[in-house]
Amino acid sequence: MARANISPIWLEAYRTFDEIERRGLALRLTCRKCDIILSADLAVLIWSQGRAASPIDLHPRCKRWGCDGRMFFQAQVGTVWRPLISG
Repeated sequence: MARANISPIWLEAYRTFDEIERRGLALRLTCRKCDIILSADLAVLIWSQGRAASPIDLHPRCKRWGCDGRMFFQAQVGTVWRPLISG
């Protein structure tokens, strides 16, 4: 049976950058191509995307020189980093 656009409940805390900042939650980015892991700067994300923007399903370009991959956001849930991908 196919999954019907259901987001896990833990994603609720990561709906907007504003909510992430308010709760003091940790974010990082990982490139799908080169596997580099970078910490996310919430102040820069809020400035560039806006407080109401969501990191869920957001795939910015990789910041590593020479890499043309796309990154995805990850959230720390307990001691585990989980991808912020709804599907």
